[in-house]
Amino acid sequence: MLMWSHYAQSHKGFLVEFKIPHPNPKAMVHEVFNVQAVKYQNEFPKIPLDISNPLAMFDVANGAKLLNFVANQYLIKSTDWSYENEFRTLAHDYDSSNFNSLLKEIPATYISSVILGAKLTNHDPNKMALIESINYFNKYYQQDIKVYEAVLKPNSFKITVPNHPILDKNTKTLAAFLSN
Repeated sequence: MLMWSHYAQSHKGFLVEFKIPHPNPKAMVHEVFNVQAVKYQNEFPKIPLDISNPLAMFDVANGAKLLNFVANQYLIKSTDWSYENEFRTLAHDYDSSNFNSLLKEIPATYISSVILGAKLTNHDPNKMALIESINYFNKYYQQDIKVYEAVLKPNSFKITVPNHPILDKNTKTLAAFLSN
């Protein structure tokens, strides 16, 4: 519930569900997406700084220091957020002269469904554009990506996804998947 309200425009966004056709799905998730668990702590991360040369840590030649700095900035959050069990992905091959280097190409066959937010109405032009895009994607890549709609359960803090083959019965989070 909270992830939808924090990150999906208060239930007006969407979620892309992936399937992982790989003999070792956990290894593939780490390999392709460089998925890393967020660490939760009470204090800000400590940044080792060389006072004589404070910009040295940003020198690409100092790869390990730079990577440590980036990881500390993006993979540490306050313990107040620990209930999220969040995972993030970092691009190690970023090219500052090419913004597209941040984009990761994912094979069309890895996408299994799209779940629309519970407050995304039929009158919302974003919903229509999204469905048209999925239909075009299906036709262009000869896929059959299903579209489901999340529903807020009345008098409850729960969300259901009717007719979804997995989420209609049970839910497995990324944290649970990676910890098994």
